Amino acid sequence: MSFFHADAMERLSPGATSAGANRSVILEFHVADAGAEYGRLDGLGVRWVKGPTTQPWGNRSIYVADSDGNLGNFYTKMG
Repeated sequence: MSFFHADAMERLSPGATSAGANRSVILEFHVADAGAEYGRLDGLGVRWVKGPTTQPWGNRSIYVADSDGNLGNFYTKMG
């Protein structure tokens, strides 16, 4: 897997991608402490979709969107 900026991809392969268009994929990253990651990332200009929240199934999650609208979830399994 790699991350590549949409503008660069468009220059290399015009019309090949439409970043974030289908909203059906979320990259998920298991982290030791989602709250600590929120604190670390908050000052970096991250576009938050959802701040630290405990999900009904028990995970503590933070949701972000990159500049192309792709979603990411940093989560910690609780208990």
